[in-house]
Amino acid sequence: MKLTKEQADYIRSKKSFKSEGIVKSIFGRLLKKKLKNDRGFMKAVDDADKATEKLKKTVLQMKKDGVEIPPVIKQRLGIK
Repeated sequence: MKLTKEQADYIRSKKSFKSEGIVKSIFGRLLKKKLKNDRGFMKAVDDADKATEKLKKTVLQMKKDGVEIPPVIKQRLGIK
């Protein structure tokens, strides 16, 4: 079943979906159950982690070389 944009917006607007609502927790458990054995998803997560680490190393090297790094990039990568 695929939700339309209107249906998704309606569900998100409900009080039970916000913060620790029951709908949110049920959706989270179902999503976790479906994705934990999905090899393609796990590979994508691993690839994203590797790419983030490579980017972080590159930014640190640029910082050593004297390049001005925008604060938002430092924040996102956890660089001080």
